Amino acid sequence: LITDDNFADYGMMGVHRAGIAPEELDAVVHCNFPWSNPTGFPVRRLGFSAQQVLATCIDVIELKRRGEAVPELTELPALFEDELPD
Repeated sequence: LITDDNFADYGMMGVHRAGIAPEELDAVVHCNFPWSNPTGFPVRRLGFSAQQVLATCIDVIELKRRGEAVPELTELPALFEDELPD
C-alpha cells in the first residue's frame, strides 16, 4: 500500500531494485480522482472522487442555506478506479 500516488514510482522502483517483479505483488496506491499520477508499473488505484466530494459539499451547503438540518458527519466511500462512475 502506497498512501500517496506521488510516491508510487519511487515505491515501485524500490520493489524492482529489491529483485521483486512488480507482477509478483498487488500494489495499491491512494489517489484523488480524477487526477492520479501515472506510473510505469502495474498498480491499483484507490481513492476519493473530487467531483463527488465537491458535489456533496454543495448539497450540504444548500441544506444549510435553506435552514434545513445538516448531518454532523458525511462519509464518502473510497473507490477503486474501476468503480468510478463514468
